[in-house]
Amino acid sequence: MSELQVPGGLDRLLARMEAGRTLLYAGLRDLNDAQWREPITAADWSICDHLAHVAVWMEGVEAMLNGRSRWDAMGGGPPDPGAGFDALNEQLRAPHRAGSTAEIRAWLDTVHERMVATWFA
Repeated sequence: MSELQVPGGLDRLLARMEAGRTLLYAGLRDLNDAQWREPITAADWSICDHLAHVAVWMEGVEAMLNGRSRWDAMGGGPPDPGAGFDALNEQLRAPHRAGSTAEIRAWLDTVHERMVATWFA
């Protein structure tokens, strides 16, 4: 998608994204499945929940870059303006709570690759 304008350029953005992903996965490498699933926030979100959260929002970005509805891609309708982002995030989290750590990680990697492919198409 050559029309996309990013401060510093797409190459710099991609390099920063890849560096961040490398650091993230290095920090998670030694965790076992129970640690990935253990709640780490007051709202009982686990590491897996957070990675699914990133993946679902990336699905929305990838859809927008391809001219599709971000909300359809994310698995929900447009957000209720009065409900707030916490309610929206809980709605978007629910379908992915049963996913395995391997499934969530593979999903995150797949949607990242699709998004990058769209930017460089």
